[in-house]
Amino acid sequence: MAYPLKGNQNLRKYKAKNVTMNVISAVDKNQTQLVQIFRQFGASVLHLHQVGEGCPDLLIGYRGKNFLVEIKTAKGKLRDSQTEFIRKWRGKPPVVVRNREDIIDLLQSARE
Repeated sequence: MAYPLKGNQNLRKYKAKNVTMNVISAVDKNQTQLVQIFRQFGASVLHLHQVGEGCPDLLIGYRGKNFLVEIKTAKGKLRDSQTEFIRKWRGKPPVVVRNREDIIDLLQSARE
C-alpha cells in the first residue's frame, strides 16, 4: 500500500539480507537550522531520527558528555512513541530542543 509523503517526511530505502524496505522518517522544520547551531558551538551531531520507535532525533557530543535530543518546533508535541521511549530510557533523559536558547542552556549544562 502506498502512502503520500507529508512535507517534512523523507523516504529512505534500506537493504538488508536481500530485502529492500522503505522507511519514512519525519524531520521537524527547524532541525537543519538547529543542527547547524550545535555544530557552530563545536558539538558533534549524529542523526538518529531514522531509527524510529520513538528514538530521539539527535545524539549530541559536547565536552565529553553525550545528550539525546528531540527536536521540536515551538508548538510541536511529543508523539506517544517518543513519550514511551523517554519513560523507558535508563540513561540520562532525552532533552527537547526547540530553539537556539535551548541549545545554549543544554551546552552550558555540559560545563557543570
